[in-house]
Amino acid sequence: MINQDVLLVAGVKEGDEDAFTAVVERYQAAIGRYLLRLVGDSALAEELCQETFFRAYRAIFKTGDELALRPWLYQIATNVAYSVLRRRRPRGVPLEQAERHRPPGSLAYLEHLAHQRDVVHRTLVRLPAEYAVPLVLSAVEGFSYQEIAAILGMSAEATRKRIYRAKLRFRVVYEELERG
Repeated sequence: MINQDVLLVAGVKEGDEDAFTAVVERYQAAIGRYLLRLVGDSALAEELCQETFFRAYRAIFKTGDELALRPWLYQIATNVAYSVLRRRRPRGVPLEQAERHRPPGSLAYLEHLAHQRDVVHRTLVRLPAEYAVPLVLSAVEGFSYQEIAAILGMSAEATRKRIYRAKLRFRVVYEELERG
């Protein structure tokens, strides 16, 4: 059975504009969420998502016939995000802004969930990109160590170690934010 992504890539290479539109429609939301988790700014994430698909379109003609489209797109998105993350200092969401975005209602449970989500988000934004990227790829996007290794251009063992260190760093930052 032929993979749908393989058919889409073949269509794009044959000049079918609808095939690339289908690629964008299929992966845009996931790539956008991934980038938002990394950069913490929805407008910037949207801009980076557009840049990802622009770069993908230019590069897709140079790829092989059996391109693993999903990891390849995440690799491009990661590279686009790195270009921004390396230039800026991490920043969190101001507490006042986080308070405005809490869900309506006064149930303690919903407030607790909103607080946890905010702390997780602020923790990810404070992590160095070298830790945030593989952690999000693993824990949120569900990629295997082998897939993450291919996306980041490192060995599976190096990926495993990086994710382990990322989890340790995440825990320290998370606990600091919880206390402080």
